[in-house]
Amino acid sequence: MSDAYSPIPELNLLKEFDDSLGGQFFAPGFELMKYNKDLDWFCGDAPDAYLDRLIPFAYATYSGSYYALWRCDDRTDLATLPVIFFGDEGDLWVEAGNLRELFQSLALEPDDPEDRARLASARQRYLVWLQQNFGLIPLDNSDNVHGENLAECTWRFAVWVSEFASDDLLEDVLSALGVDIPTRLLLLRQIRDRVHDLVRDRSQHLTGSDARALTPNPEHGLCGWCQRSWCEVEGVLEGDR
Repeated sequence: MSDAYSPIPELNLLKEFDDSLGGQFFAPGFELMKYNKDLDWFCGDAPDAYLDRLIPFAYATYSGSYYALWRCDDRTDLATLPVIFFGDEGDLWVEAGNLRELFQSLALEPDDPEDRARLASARQRYLVWLQQNFGLIPLDNSDNVHGENLAECTWRFAVWVSEFASDDLLEDVLSALGVDIPTRLLLLRQIRDRVHDLVRDRSQHLTGSDARALTPNPEHGLCGWCQRSWCEVEGVLEGDR
């Protein structure tokens, strides 16, 4: 059995570095936790099949907010998955497009003067580690491409949540994400509901493998039989954004 912290080499390198600090923080509030810790920001409102696609791995603040990887698809390189911030007071946003972007974000100088002074030594060691291991420097927040990528990921995360959320929960999530309730998203939900109704009616006449093909897929939000229709809907909406 492997003693590695996680199945992700980038996180394992960070864990080794973090352990070398002897309990010092190198970024305000950031602290690795047990990989894939059992946490549920949705307070039981997310089905297990969806909750399993979130992988908590680190505290993001001193008060208990945390970061989780979002398994938005079935890629094998988990380090390239988006990183979601789940706040202890209901905050929610896409923090980074992947782990390396998060590492760059953690390298930014703290805003608080006390944090800057207290973390200065460990932060300097972290900057050296980041450069030596990944050839990276602190994130440039003025990068328009980076901002566009986060906006795109935020949209996709909102759509993903809409697949299981009640109307009240979805409203809370959209508000936390800073996303207005756009006509496109409402239309997407209406289409999804209509397709689910169609699948339900069709499943009543199927048995065996044909019926199993109609099992909901947490990645797409629909069954295997109608994933093509779902992708076509997403494509239309993408072109209209």
